[in-house]
Amino acid sequence: MSTRARTIGIVVISVSVFGLLSGCGKEPTLDGALPVHPVSGALTFKGAPMQGAIITFYPLNPKGKYDPAPTGKVDENGRYTLTTYASNDGAPTGEYRVTVYWPGKRRGTPNDDGDLPPDQLKEVFADKKSSKLRAVVDAKENTIDFAFPQL
Repeated sequence: MSTRARTIGIVVISVSVFGLLSGCGKEPTLDGALPVHPVSGALTFKGAPMQGAIITFYPLNPKGKYDPAPTGKVDENGRYTLTTYASNDGAPTGEYRVTVYWPGKRRGTPNDDGDLPPDQLKEVFADKKSSKLRAVVDAKENTIDFAFPQL
């Protein structure tokens, strides 16, 4: 048997064994991960979509081994979908403190300190300790909108 044939055989056997050990193609789960439910919604400021805003849900009463903070980015239509473990999977049930950071246009050039562009909401809702925004995620499909009339 040639070296190449042996190498191919080893790779085929390794992939087969890995497939059996990993549950026949099922994605591995995170130990202690909480079940998630779909969460989406809209963010608007004075009725206009808040494109590029980042929304994060921080649990008020963590329940699991991990303390996930589901996050979403607002698209050009003002819509977001939360991600906890996998893209757009949603969030665990519970009550959340919500933060929103809406980056504005950067003035000048970025420096080496990694400064973020200024928040168009003047950081009123950007800090998880002081944000007054709240949300509840239930064991169903959740639509949670936030409309900011002014600052």
